[in-house]
Amino acid sequence: MMVSQGGRGKDTNTSWIALRILEEQEHLTRTDRRDIQFTMSSVPSVEAASSSSTPASVPEPEISIRRLLSPTPSEVQAALEVLRISFSKSAFFAAILGGNVSPERMAAAHELFLRAALVRGEGEVWIAESFFPEEPEKKEVVGAVLWFLPGTEFLATEKQRKAARWEEFARMLGVQSRWLTDYYLPRIDAFWTRALPYGPSHLESYELCKLAVLPNSHNAGIASLLVWPVLSRAVREGKRVVGETTSEGNVSKYLRVGGQQVGEERFYAFDARGRPTEEGEPAFRIWGLEFQLGQVGNGHWSRTNERDEQNEKGITRACL
Repeated sequence: MMVSQGGRGKDTNTSWIALRILEEQEHLTRTDRRDIQFTMSSVPSVEAASSSSTPASVPEPEISIRRLLSPTPSEVQAALEVLRISFSKSAFFAAILGGNVSPERMAAAHELFLRAALVRGEGEVWIAESFFPEEPEKKEVVGAVLWFLPGTEFLATEKQRKAARWEEFARMLGVQSRWLTDYYLPRIDAFWTRALPYGPSHLESYELCKLAVLPNSHNAGIASLLVWPVLSRAVREGKRVVGETTSEGNVSKYLRVGGQQVGEERFYAFDARGRPTEEGEPAFRIWGLEFQLGQVGNGHWSRTNERDEQNEKGITRACL
């Protein structure tokens, strides 16, 4: 998993956060209906409400979280724009593209991941939309999260490769496309096998692949809201959730909310012969993280998410 988050401040300790689960009109399975959408409303703090001399604060937008199902072209483009802005300086995507990070190539790389995650039954894409109640039709996509479900992984099936237009992407990259298929994917697979020697394997787990929030929506709890529907589902199902981050700075954030680091791996760029250099400084590092929801000592998740009794009793491992 790669994460981009952190800008507009909002104190969730002095605000009430109301979450309500809404049903999508499209026909879904029972599990989908339970997880399909919810809205966060930020209400002024008790202190502000009790002070008549305090000037009225600027209205905060509401945030709705929903899963993309049969998305329109405009919805796909909005999600891609979040990825483009959030990962504009990503060493991971630069390594995929062999250092040639032209806008066209970066857009193609982001689309590869997004369309693979949109394959029903193999992945899921959830988005966060910002809006004001007075104008609910004017929504802006401010965050997105890409998941792969237990039993599969990124580009593991022909269905995914076709949906993601892999052959098109590979032709554009030429020999550089081997970095992803022949180097990165086998290496990250081996990393997780070492990192999780006990219990369900990473192939039996939910994989948090990409998590992105626009800079002007950072520090508003949106990242937590985005991951919550699938994370809570993992609790109900007793499934492990795994992922990774390429930012060492993010590791400390996840540790503060109950995460556990399970390993670190280095990845190198291809040299002129199309082989990983394996010496000197790596192109990037990856840190694997787990999170045991039922054993957390801090109140991060209980403050920001609705949890039922089953959630409180269950234990899950989740990478944030």
